[in-house]
Amino acid sequence: MKWVFSGPLVTPGADTVVFDTGAIPTGGDVDFGSLSVSVDGPANLQLQLRDSTNTTTLLSFTFVVANDVKVFDVNTYTFPLQPNERISLVITSVGARFLQASMTYKIVQSYALNQGASGTTVIA
Repeated sequence: MKWVFSGPLVTPGADTVVFDTGAIPTGGDVDFGSLSVSVDGPANLQLQLRDSTNTTTLLSFTFVVANDVKVFDVNTYTFPLQPNERISLVITSVGARFLQASMTYKIVQSYALNQGASGTTVIA
C-alpha cells in the first residue's frame, strides 16, 4: 500500500495541488484504500486522474469538506491507469485557513507489456 499526503497547508489558494502520486510508470489497476481530509473551514476539492504529461485532467470527482475531519473509505473502487498517469488532489475553492490530506492506494495489476512467445504482445 502506498501513501501520499500533504504537510499542513496554511491559507492555501484555489488551484493548489494538495498531493500528487507522481507518474505511475507501469500503469495498472489502482485500488484505493482511504482518502482523509482535515480542514478548519469549507473547502471544495477535486480528486483528478491526470494524463501522462500532467497537462490534462482525464477524470475528476469534486467534493466539499466543511470544518471537519473526513475519512472517505474508497477501498471498493478500482480503476485503470495507463503508464505514467497520476492522481492528484486539487483545491478548487477554499475558505479554510488550514488543510491537510492523505490517500492510500496500491497497484493491483500492472499493465507492463511483454512480448509473448508467438510474437504477440501480452499484458503481464
